Amino acid sequence: MAHEHDTDALEALARGEPVADRAGLDAHLAGCDDCARELAWLRAERRVLRERALDEPSLERLWGGVAAKLPTATAASPPPYRTSAPLPPPPERRPWRAFAAGFAAAVVLGVGFAALTLKVSSPAPPSRGRVHHARQPSRAPSAEVALAVQGHATLHLETWSADVRVFTSPTREIRATVRGAGVDPRLTPGPNGRYDLTFNGRRLSSGEVDVLVPRGTSVDVSTASGDVTMGEGIGDVRVTTTSGDVRASGVRDAEVTTASGDVTLTSTGGRARLRTVSGNARITQGAAAQAVDLETTSGDVAWSGACGDGCRLGARSVSGDVRLTLARESGFALRFTTVSGELSDEVATGAALPEGGGPATGRYGSGAGAVDVTTTSGSLALAPREADGGR
Repeated sequence: MAHEHDTDALEALARGEPVADRAGLDAHLAGCDDCARELAWLRAERRVLRERALDEPSLERLWGGVAAKLPTATAASPPPYRTSAPLPPPPERRPWRAFAAGFAAAVVLGVGFAALTLKVSSPAPPSRGRVHHARQPSRAPSAEVALAVQGHATLHLETWSADVRVFTSPTREIRATVRGAGVDPRLTPGPNGRYDLTFNGRRLSSGEVDVLVPRGTSVDVSTASGDVTMGEGIGDVRVTTTSGDVRASGVRDAEVTTASGDVTLTSTGGRARLRTVSGNARITQGAAAQAVDLETTSGDVAWSGACGDGCRLGARSVSGDVRLTLARESGFALRFTTVSGELSDEVATGAALPEGGGPATGRYGSGAGAVDVTTTSGSLALAPREADGGR
């Protein structure tokens, strides 16, 4: 879904430092939504950290203590979830940057949804689809638009607090129905199979949006407080929300960013990325895990699946607990680093937290995969899948 960008160049730009080929980078940012979104995230992250440093002088001392206890190898961030390559060697600079960045990014979400830069374009020209108007028995106004698609499609949808539901249909068209908002939905085709669903240039503050898409369609949804639901057969999904709950089942790879909304992902593909502040998350992967990246501040995260050869699972938490329920065919090397969290090891990896701090290391099965968990006060629980009802 997302473009693999040059993170170092974006970080330097966010810090106001010179970058090589600035003109080329500016041109790339003008045409790449993923990199523009990442740059906005990095700039907002720095702004929030500066503000919090002024308001809470003790924060620096807190993170100083955390940084002193986190070894460089553990704190290194896993690669973006889209790559299945092994983890690169940890960088020598900013040894705890990945952990702090996850926390700061979560704070950005908690401050307000504006930091995520919801981008709603000016009213689009009428689509080539068919628009129908009707009255529902509930007297809520509704409107519908449909547009035939060719090849692989990616649906982009941005709204405010309207609930969004996306399911698949056997047809080769995207069909959207809006209820209770009094707007005409418009579908606009773009390059590379992109289709934008807009609402007269408005961010819907009420109502419901139901969308039917061809099987395998990728979906990118941004919302503030609306709930998001996605059904079986959808391709890659990306959801950005502040307080809306997210539920998806039978999708391919998934990326979810939320502040306080709860997240439930069931039978997802082998790649998943989650960022949350206080929302709780439950992720069950139907396929063997390949790249899993979990970040939370105070929300609890429960993950279930198989982590074996080629699997890279990284989890970072401040005070949220992390529970990993592992299928019997899993095989991985474990590394758990915490300041004051506890370890519960029901799968018998042999890991034990040493006296005086330091990482706990262990091994399960073949040891071909890698599980790396870092917390401040959050605890880690490892359990066999049988103990979780096989789910």
